[in-house]
Amino acid sequence: EELATRAGDASTEAVVEPREAEEIAAQLPLDASAADAPVFDEACRVVDARQHAVLRPRDLIVEVAGRRIGPLESVATALAEAAKGVGGAGAAVQGRLAVLVRRPPIVAPLVPVPAPPGTLGAPPPPPSPLGAAGRSLRLLCLTWNMHGKEPPAAVPELFSRRAGAAFDLVVVASQEAERSIEKSLLLPSKRRWEATLQTTLGGGFVLVASHTLAAIHVAVFAAEALAPIVSGVRSASVATGLGNTLGNKGAVGVALNVGRTSFAFLSCHLTAHQHAVLARNADARRIEEALDLWPAQQSGREAGGGATPRDMEAGARGAPGAASPGEMGPGGARAARACISDRFDRVFWLGDFNYRIRGNRDIVESLLAPVAEERATRDGFPSTADAEADNLRILLRNDQLRLQMAAGAVFRGCVEGDVRFRPTYKFDSKQRQAYDLSQKRRIPAWTDRVLHADRPGLVRLHFYGSIPELTTSDHKPVLADYTVEYEAVRVDGSAGQASGWADSSGAPTCGAAAAAASAGTPAADGPPQIVRTYTRSRGGKVLNDPPRQLAGGGGGGATTGMCAVQ
Repeated sequence: EELATRAGDASTEAVVEPREAEEIAAQLPLDASAADAPVFDEACRVVDARQHAVLRPRDLIVEVAGRRIGPLESVATALAEAAKGVGGAGAAVQGRLAVLVRRPPIVAPLVPVPAPPGTLGAPPPPPSPLGAAGRSLRLLCLTWNMHGKEPPAAVPELFSRRAGAAFDLVVVASQEAERSIEKSLLLPSKRRWEATLQTTLGGGFVLVASHTLAAIHVAVFAAEALAPIVSGVRSASVATGLGNTLGNKGAVGVALNVGRTSFAFLSCHLTAHQHAVLARNADARRIEEALDLWPAQQSGREAGGGATPRDMEAGARGAPGAASPGEMGPGGARAARACISDRFDRVFWLGDFNYRIRGNRDIVESLLAPVAEERATRDGFPSTADAEADNLRILLRNDQLRLQMAAGAVFRGCVEGDVRFRPTYKFDSKQRQAYDLSQKRRIPAWTDRVLHADRPGLVRLHFYGSIPELTTSDHKPVLADYTVEYEAVRVDGSAGQASGWADSSGAPTCGAAAAAASAGTPAADGPPQIVRTYTRSRGGKVLNDPPRQLAGGGGGGATTGMCAVQ
């Protein structure tokens, strides 16, 4: 009411056409200075006419006096900026204010796998958005509801779809691992499953962290070359079962830093059953807000508060909360945010989300049935594969998760790869390649998913698919293959060493150790002695940070544990 009184009649027709993935939420005549802006802050919390979810400033764009400002940290900031543009700081802004809601796409495009460096004919890699400190790593995320089955000694099928890829990080989320949910409430250990994963991956990987909540589990492995620049590892869990205390449903998460970039990996198991969409949404929101994971305090920021690649990254993409170097505290601006998808630089959600397909069994089954060549031709498709792919698209348009994400009700700011595989649930207990043949005839669904927080140019998805060959469970595993940009640690020169960046190449990139390695001789201080220790507590096992100083020839020859990798 106050807004209507001060702004006048808000029912005028639109003067701004929303761009793709945006819709006009409110349009108001404006005659106000920046000092009056707080009233608009209040209004923007409730302007979403569709009532899908409460808006956050990051979802808004303001257009005033022909100038677009956003995504926003606050509408007050936008009005102040607009005032500068039309008449200098403090000037009144007259005209029409349009508040638009950003509706970003929820599907991340697949991009070709980059060719290995030095490959004949391979184009030069694009410059990193992080500048000189930018590095990239290869990440594999995999989720599997194991249906309470005993793990085998090794599961090579888990990684055979991406055979030949050199991964730096492997994250495996599992639900109902080793034993049923009921048994796991009493005996939650997943040591045999972790041993299976270690055996399958081989000796070139280090277990960085694992965490268990009843039957929900996550394990993060790092390649030996990357492990020395992984730090700040921690883990946590949150229950969303009965009374938000029982761990039959909920999430476990692992947070870590690679160089100066913070990562979070979450393994979830949300409320089951076809009708429980709102309960699943509530589970996801509770995990976002209640999971006690925060980025580790970062060290290594250059003295004097100069802009770092992290600051440049936030500013370059107009990230919410992008602050000036003077405002950035240790860990970056994201560290103060309430939702876990906003706290970390890179965020990945994996799990049995339990969202179903809106429809009945007969309709869904008919769309999953093989298409005859005659019918495909009659319907105008060049092949049966194209006709079957179109049927999958029809099912996806009725997928509960896609519908809820498009409405902004859940996983806001996250995207998923293009789903080109068949539903991963529920397979029959006897005929493992057929969907449920019991009297319940459960509707097939894409319950098992991998999402990531949308970071354009910094997270690139190469493959998203399922593993139909594995038949021990009523679910099929799902995996996603990424290239992820991260910010290397700045190592300042001291006592005869040159400045440089510590990275994951498997060789030092700074100081005397780098010079010795490039010459083919051991460093003067000798090879570093890497001692790995873990901390266990409340369901978690996390790798402790490497020592800041390595034992060696002493004095100025010593280097940080982040740099001296041989």
